[in-house]
Amino acid sequence: MNISILLTDPELKFLEFSGKLPQEITPIVSEASDRKYFRVVYPDRTLILCKDLRFQHDFVEIADFLSHEQFLVPEILKKDLIHF
Repeated sequence: MNISILLTDPELKFLEFSGKLPQEITPIVSEASDRKYFRVVYPDRTLILCKDLRFQHDFVEIADFLSHEQFLVPEILKKDLIHF
């Protein structure tokens, strides 16, 4: 399926990574969370996208804090705290 049908232009631009658009985006079923996770497949890697308007600021702050304190946390490669 053409992913551009499912996404807005700003979302497609956000998902551009190293000059490449994803080949496939697949929802990951969540069980006890309102967060929406997606597997985003690029030609040379697969990334996980978390789309969560309500909690993203907190998640980013906690991840930054824990990383600064030398805890291992998933690397946040991109973030848009305004639009998404």
